[in-house]
Parts: sequence; C-alpha cells; structure tokens
Amino acid sequence: MRGIFYAAGSGIREDERVGPFENVDIYPFIAHLLGLKVGKIDGSSSVLQPFLIESRVSAKSGMR
Repeated sequence: MRGIFYAAGSGIREDERVGPFENVDIYPFIAHLLGLKVGKIDGSSSVLQPFLIESRVSAKSGMR
C-alpha cells in the first residue's frame, strides 16, 4: 500500500518530487522544519531532504 505525501510551506521547495520512502522518515523532516533536535530514531531525513529550500546547505552540514 502506498500513500501520497504533500508538503507546502516557507521551507519547502515547490514542484519537487522524491521516490518512495518509509513513513518513519517524515518525523525527522518535520522536526527539522520546526527546529527540533532528534535523538536516535528509525527514520532518515536524507530521503526528504530534496523538499527543503536549503537542502544544498543542509547536505553539507547534515540535518538534525
């Protein structure tokens, strides 16, 4: 079963598409947008990084 994920807002790139990803990858993405620090979790922020406007900068420094 596959779902649809839409993201919109001031930190989100318009008209960006990414391949399939796990639902657990959404949490670190949202936490980054809110400026929250994330401990050790199962999700990975790298899958949704192309959605971020500053993804090129984050790729160097890494998302939290």
